[in-house]
Amino acid sequence: MMFWAKVNLVAGIVLAASVVAGTGTALIAAQFTGPKEDARSPGAAPRAAAPEVTLAKGGKAVLPICVAVGPLAEALQANAGKSQKELEKRVTDLENKRDAAVRGKKPDEAKTLEGEMAALKAVCEARGWADDLERCLNSMSGDRFDLKLVDKFPAGRGPGIYVGEAGAFEWGGIPKDLAEEELVLRTTRDSQVLVAGGSRYGVSHAVYTLLDRLGCRWFFPGEAWEVIPKRPDITVALDERQKPDFPIMRSMWYGGDGDPVVWSPRNRLSPIENREIGETWFGLNRDKDFKEHPEWFAEVGGKRQATKPCYTNPEVIQKGIEYALARAASGKRMISLTPPDWVGFCECERCRAMFKGGKERRIRFEGGNLLFADMPDGQLAGLTSETVFNFVNKVAEEVGKKYPDVLLSCLAYSHHSHPPTFDLHPNVYVPVCQCFRWTRVSMGDMLEALAKKKAHPGIYAYYDVYEWFKDGPGPKNAGSGNLECLVRSVNEDKKHGAEGYYTEMSNNWGAQGLGYYMAARLWWDTESDTETLMRDFFDKAFGPAAEPMKKYYTQFWGPPRKIAAAGEIDLTQQPYLERFTDWGGGIRVKRMPDGLQNTFNYLGKAAELVKDMPEYLARVDQIRMYFHYLFVLRKNVEDADKAKDEQKIIESVKEETVFAARLLDTGMIHSWALLGEGFDIRFGKYKGILSKIPEANIVVWQANEMQYKDKPAWRRARSDVPTHEEMEKIWAADKAALGY
Repeated sequence: MMFWAKVNLVAGIVLAASVVAGTGTALIAAQFTGPKEDARSPGAAPRAAAPEVTLAKGGKAVLPICVAVGPLAEALQANAGKSQKELEKRVTDLENKRDAAVRGKKPDEAKTLEGEMAALKAVCEARGWADDLERCLNSMSGDRFDLKLVDKFPAGRGPGIYVGEAGAFEWGGIPKDLAEEELVLRTTRDSQVLVAGGSRYGVSHAVYTLLDRLGCRWFFPGEAWEVIPKRPDITVALDERQKPDFPIMRSMWYGGDGDPVVWSPRNRLSPIENREIGETWFGLNRDKDFKEHPEWFAEVGGKRQATKPCYTNPEVIQKGIEYALARAASGKRMISLTPPDWVGFCECERCRAMFKGGKERRIRFEGGNLLFADMPDGQLAGLTSETVFNFVNKVAEEVGKKYPDVLLSCLAYSHHSHPPTFDLHPNVYVPVCQCFRWTRVSMGDMLEALAKKKAHPGIYAYYDVYEWFKDGPGPKNAGSGNLECLVRSVNEDKKHGAEGYYTEMSNNWGAQGLGYYMAARLWWDTESDTETLMRDFFDKAFGPAAEPMKKYYTQFWGPPRKIAAAGEIDLTQQPYLERFTDWGGGIRVKRMPDGLQNTFNYLGKAAELVKDMPEYLARVDQIRMYFHYLFVLRKNVEDADKAKDEQKIIESVKEETVFAARLLDTGMIHSWALLGEGFDIRFGKYKGILSKIPEANIVVWQANEMQYKDKPAWRRARSDVPTHEEMEKIWAADKAALGY
């Protein structure tokens, strides 16, 4: 289930950025009692010793901005006239050429193209945060700040905002030992604001942390969710050094439409273009190689099969080493060795020799009767974990000799969920999956066991998977829909030694956006005050409509209550911790404390309160679009189904699908999934009826778009997001249809 789409972290220009600030309502009064006066908390007071520096006064910019970008200066100037879309297209073109060179076995050409890609991605990254810094300061003050990109800072340095890597600062006491994603913000008595990072990623974090301090927010992706306050007078006093609580990885992935390549850096998630975490055959060809070398593949039930590699075969191990060395040479900082998904691992005699004479026994899990052994030293060993992590160790040892800073990643998942009995190489990173763990070892114990065995432990989380929850909004037993569970689990994982977080999720910010945003904040600082974060979210995102919007969200989480500081929440005592969508996509509104009518009224009241305030109204309207999709259009499908009216089923399925396509650019629901494979998942019950409708079975998407350009199709990507005027008409119709 985990790899319903193969995870490939090389596709984006995702830089590292700032987990922007937010604050919250008393919806959740976490184990933290109130706002902290800590340099890492949003809106925290600066240290008393930091001198105040004025950036703008009376709507006039006071300080120039000087950005030292080193070798990037020339490339940035050369691409100054090109838009980000043009640059991104060029990156994609280079990536396609690189892949063609790899397939054509032209390693030198592939390496050259990889270098060009990396350089251009760095240009895109720098353009992203530099443009945001200038644009946000201009918008806040109402004046135009003078921003200059230079190779290095000038010798004569007067008052100004200075931005660059730590090594570029020859003054100001900026530490030279900053970690890659570490940052320093400092003001001086010479009216200077120093914005420094340990690398270009740290610089990005520093820029967005500064903007966060000034009140800028990017709650959800998209222009509508950007908050830039008007501040004709801008004064700061800063003296802080920060680094993320999960330093190895902080990444969200959902594939398809709207990959968070802009939102992620603005919220200080980690760069992922050079980190890999997904499944791999590390160059083995299941068809060709199996015919020539069946011994390279798994022995299952006494017969060799191409289900998995045989991880103890010396030639397979050498293949893994060659693969990883080539990936490291191309610039990858983390190389995945995670096995292909699901069952079919090897149990040959050489693999079973890893048990070293231990007493074998089978333990029953969802994935079958897995082979374990009670080892002579008293440890319990799982066969697949022993063979897979032994393979990872051998590859890491060879890679480490030439590339000591490169990590080798392998998920603790499925058959290889159990901790190995031996120490792991110090350059091995093991994300522990929250689900599909076939071991009796708990998450916390697994994280601690991995740390004791010298590996870097991490988390692979499931915040929302379309196949499971189909854009439902309500709390689940884990993930982003249950904020209590989310806050508790992130803190618990940190306590047990996790060093990274990676989530499988959906592009459905109407359903889960607040949870996604909160997760990003907590990954940077697990001690962030969640009550303050949520109050800030409601106040800044919705202004005068904050109170009804808080009540709207509260419908899905229930009344305020504290988060357990330790231990599990007893879900049987929490009536609101229920899924509001079942596996078929049906709606369960009866669990909502005040019912569907009040929820409808909260959104209507919110829209009325901000009807003359476009920036707030745009956000309320997007949430209303989500409500209309989930609670009205889906209800129409259910009503047609109950009436057994085939024509109404067809009409209501069409209406839901087309409206979902119109929400594509909002990210309120995971439209890309529904228009693609998710259509059959969502409407599988009506497959017999829909199979007769050609336009329901044509997917106008990317490669086949021209083929069906002039043919009617429901599953066609669209950009005509409903306007406010249209939403008012829809809302009036919904009120009548629901009888309110």
